[in-house]
Amino acid sequence: MTFNDALWSRLLAMELDREGVALNFSDRLRRENGWTRAFTQQAIAEYRKFLYLAATSPGHVTPSDVVDQVWHLHLTYTRAYWDTLCGEILGRPLHHGPTQGGPAEGQRYRDQYAETLALYRAAFGTEAPAAIWPAADKRFSGATHQRWVDTRTHLVISRRLVGRVAGTAIALPALLAGGSALAAESAESIDLLSSGSLLAIAAGVVGLLFLLVMLSGSSRRAGGKDGKDGSGCSTVGYSAGSPGCDKGGKGDADGDGDGDGDGGCGGGCGD
Repeated sequence: MTFNDALWSRLLAMELDREGVALNFSDRLRRENGWTRAFTQQAIAEYRKFLYLAATSPGHVTPSDVVDQVWHLHLTYTRAYWDTLCGEILGRPLHHGPTQGGPAEGQRYRDQYAETLALYRAAFGTEAPAAIWPAADKRFSGATHQRWVDTRTHLVISRRLVGRVAGTAIALPALLAGGSALAAESAESIDLLSSGSLLAIAAGVVGLLFLLVMLSGSSRRAGGKDGKDGSGCSTVGYSAGSPGCDKGGKGDADGDGDGDGDGGCGGGCGD
């Protein structure tokens, strides 16, 4: 397929940020996802490529989870999305379609995602960057899916860090007890640490670790366990006429595979 230079030039010229605005598109995207500025700009660049693939592909395409976050936010800027992107740049509507849940839907989105990566290679002459476009198994494992957490009212701690703190809390008394026994044996009769002292030290260390966790801050989103079929999204295809928007349904993030979770692909537009 011949590369459409005119379309790509229009997509590159599409302005998502506006001068003189206190909270721009990229700022909002970075804040809501807890991304760095550099990663946010890379995600937006890959979103432009996804839009090109969606506009030129003969079938449906499926974004990565990162690209889908950019798409979700763009959809909320309704004039910029429907009037500028769809009306002026693409010349047709581009709909967002969340999964309906179930094994068949899961397989369909996996296949579409693999095809999207192949289209990416063909169009841009390079592999899609893994930081933005992970392999299909990882994309639909639930490991990359994100769900909203309000960090103004909730503290987000990774499972790995909790495991380390718990492991320290369990191991520390034993280590101190062993050290105390050795010291007492070498001194023949000196009991350096009583059992009460051991517990006090262990509690103090655990408290210090927890304080460090609180001070370290947390990302604005935490990884959520997705259902077996993931929360894949795709374009629903193009249709004529002006789209009428509604709030749409939420994607699956509660692990039951039925697409009614708190995260995933929220929002969509019908004819």
